[in-house]
Amino acid sequence: RLRISCATAFYGILLASYTHNSFAKLNLECEPCIDRSKKTISAIYHGDIDDPFWTPIEKAATQAASDFGVNFERTLYENYNPVEMANDIRLAVAHKVDALVVTLPSIEVEEAVAEAVAAGIPVFGLNSGYKSATELGLAAMVAQDEYMGGEMAADRFLGSLGRSRSIQKAVFVNHEKGNVG
Repeated sequence: RLRISCATAFYGILLASYTHNSFAKLNLECEPCIDRSKKTISAIYHGDIDDPFWTPIEKAATQAASDFGVNFERTLYENYNPVEMANDIRLAVAHKVDALVVTLPSIEVEEAVAEAVAAGIPVFGLNSGYKSATELGLAAMVAQDEYMGGEMAADRFLGSLGRSRSIQKAVFVNHEKGNVG
């Protein structure tokens, strides 16, 4: 369910530009119609290119961009590096993209996103960085509170053990090295 929600988030971000004043800078309104083919939305995610989590998101983003008639550029990494991602965000700002869709996995990335917001580019968050999105001034954020999600998962796990709850050791698997968002 979460993957489907994240995949449709990109579509929702574009759709919201029609209905919400804070998205006015995207100017995708159609009264009179503008040439949206000159609009570019750049999506820069922290994920690895071969991670299947991003496949439905990529598919929905590509379809949404096609439906709205905008150019869509996306960046995923062979091996995620927060400094490289921050530099890619700064490069997108320098190229004057019309909007950014980003994940917020690290301080370095958050600093680059703050620069994009200060430059007047609408920035939308997805998946990672729930807690810092408002402070950074993102136009919108589609994510969950990962800490709360972890607590809920732990409660469910412990509940499934019944009365015994005799756990001596546990393992935490961080499948996204470098993601602190």
